[in-house]
Amino acid sequence: MWHTHPGEEVGYIVAGTVQMEIRDEPTLTLHAGDGFLIPPGVPHNALDLGPGTGHMLSTYIVEVGQPLATFTD
Repeated sequence: MWHTHPGEEVGYIVAGTVQMEIRDEPTLTLHAGDGFLIPPGVPHNALDLGPGTGHMLSTYIVEVGQPLATFTD
């Protein structure tokens, strides 16, 4: 589901393969150990490509009082 964050999202793929879509950027195929950075306010979406379940670990740099995520079209 497409969404945004009011701050940066910094993360990496722990296991599996994930397709990362970031608006106005080429689609990325990320594998275990690959990192990513999503700028504040940029719509993005992730899709688990399998086989197995993909896992990612993300840190969000968001001002206190801001929502963690907002869903978009």
